Amino acid sequence: MKGTESAIWAFVARALAGQAAVLTLPDHQIDFLPGGDGLVVSFEPVADQPVPADFDRPVWGQGFLLRRGCSVLGFKRRHNDWYREALLHRALRALEAAGFFRSFRRVMFYGSSMGGHAALACAVVAPGCTVLALNPQSTLAPGRCWFDQRFAGAGAAAWEGDFVDGADGARAAARVYICYDPYQVKDRLHAQRLPPARRVNLRLPFAGHATPRLLSQVGLLGPVFDKAWDGSLTEAEFRRLARERVRSADYHLRLAGRGVFVPRRLRALDTALALEPGHAGATQARLLLGAGQGGTPPATRAWPAGLVVAPRVPLVYLPIPMAASAVIQRHLLALAHGPSGDPRGAAEPEGLWRSQQPQDGAFIERCIAEGALTFTFVRDPGR
Repeated sequence: MKGTESAIWAFVARALAGQAAVLTLPDHQIDFLPGGDGLVVSFEPVADQPVPADFDRPVWGQGFLLRRGCSVLGFKRRHNDWYREALLHRALRALEAAGFFRSFRRVMFYGSSMGGHAALACAVVAPGCTVLALNPQSTLAPGRCWFDQRFAGAGAAAWEGDFVDGADGARAAARVYICYDPYQVKDRLHAQRLPPARRVNLRLPFAGHATPRLLSQVGLLGPVFDKAWDGSLTEAEFRRLARERVRSADYHLRLAGRGVFVPRRLRALDTALALEPGHAGATQARLLLGAGQGGTPPATRAWPAGLVVAPRVPLVYLPIPMAASAVIQRHLLALAHGPSGDPRGAAEPEGLWRSQQPQDGAFIERCIAEGALTFTFVRDPGR
């Protein structure tokens, strides 16, 4: 422990002197790359694939940042641990105590997803800084974030102590730019946890949980960063810039995925393939959706018997006994043919199609391919 403390303070001394420095910890590494009088603190995002055991790789965004004449303090992780290592926190506090962040004219904390969380949470060490966080999680502390425990898992107990909540860092920052897809509900709820007085919402519809990728694809990552760096980026300006997302095949693929009407979804997929011929996701979706347009495709799932479909109503109903199924079916019939009679009647209404055999699942697949939604109804979910 004493050797680690000495290594931390030796790293701080070199960084304060404007010299390149590296601090290697059990699960993280901090690289300081001197440049101009502005500092960008960069955090790696979640790794999609296993990362090498060593840290012999560039800081996240290193070339992009150095070309802009910034000094860079880069954080690398060995595992997707959400930067919860206590020694890492101690190093950050040591840099704060030594006045490292105050030695720069301008400081920005920068990251995406897990890195976006760290950029928000760690901003408390540099009051008055700017944060640029791309689809970040504000926190995964179970007591603070009821709506998103995707990544906490068995490590939920680690969400205690220092740098737990990005909302605390956002309060310390002068301006917080949050880029997210408003149709990604959990990402939107994370953004809404941050104090609105300092928050600039950069909404990027149909980007999914991959806003850096889409911004980079359409050449917007540089302009967005530069305008956030100098503090001139506004929500209105970003909306104007974000119109360029129509040049991304991924955007049109997600647009098709959220669509209901098959012709419109097919047009979106055709646009994606025109922008990027051979796009794997769009190609597969186009084949699946196109199959639903001609003939009855084979059933690909083991659909149970008893499913109910009303003519021309884009719904597939799975009745549950003793859960008002007759009432729901009468409402479906009223949607198809108009109201008739008392919808509270007990007898099953006629004029609806009901699956009776496993091969009837092909018709269900056809309905879903044409945009139908499946649903059921439970009268007393507590019971």
